[in-house]
Amino acid sequence: MKDSEAHKVSDGDDREALEAQIKKLKRERTRSGDAQALLARSQEAERRFTEQVSALVEIATELAMTESMDELCRRAVELGQSRLGFDRLGLWFRGDEPDVVVGSFGVDRHGHLCDERGIRTRVNPEDPDGRVLLSREPFVLVGEGPVVDSLGETVGHGSQIFAALWDGERVIGHVSADNQVRYRPLLRQQCELLRLFGTTVGSLCTQKRIKAEREKLIEELQDALAKIKTLRGLLPICSNCKKIRDDKGYWQAIEVYIHDHSDADFSHSLCPECARKLYPELADEEEGEPAP
Repeated sequence: MKDSEAHKVSDGDDREALEAQIKKLKRERTRSGDAQALLARSQEAERRFTEQVSALVEIATELAMTESMDELCRRAVELGQSRLGFDRLGLWFRGDEPDVVVGSFGVDRHGHLCDERGIRTRVNPEDPDGRVLLSREPFVLVGEGPVVDSLGETVGHGSQIFAALWDGERVIGHVSADNQVRYRPLLRQQCELLRLFGTTVGSLCTQKRIKAEREKLIEELQDALAKIKTLRGLLPICSNCKKIRDDKGYWQAIEVYIHDHSDADFSHSLCPECARKLYPELADEEEGEPAP
């Protein structure tokens, strides 16, 4: 091989090596850029999750101040949507049967609050809501698939999360969320956030129910006490006329005193002995004896 041909071959090899090195550098730079973008997204997701957990603490404080169970559920759905960033939410509570749930409030396909109270449905143990309600799984993430409304009708496609309404001792229902409105991916952070949200709401609902039951019991007891009057202590009574002396020192007929201090009332009659003493002729006639 001549020197000029050898030089050309060498130049060609150097050029190919250089081009290969350039391609390698580009690939590494692309991978580096992708890694940096992924890291940035991950950091942003973690930052957002931290903010949402802080918001959840504020939401719990606000929900604790609600006056009724219905108001608590309605505000929980509103705040879960506006403050925690869930597209759609629904709160369901255990019914009178283990596999039956009753609705409260939710968000419709257009992103608006809707009243689902009174809607009853039976859950399948194999479905995501059944796994949460009956198998006590903390949450279940369902990938892309049909999204149904409270009546079981398909309203679109998206991802869903089901989490337990947990009061610390038992599962009292479940909360569901999906990305049906904005179609943003549901990440691991959203699953954990919904789990925390379900625990918070479940605990507050139980507290609200116990408080309502206690207030109802107190009201019933107060009403019963208001209707009950009792006679207590020693009652000064005249040994002759049988009048009773009250706390103010006045003497009252026994029937008047008892009427004023109890719910008892009197209807007047005569016992047989008094009837014989006062009206002997009538008493003898009733007994079939001739009057003297």
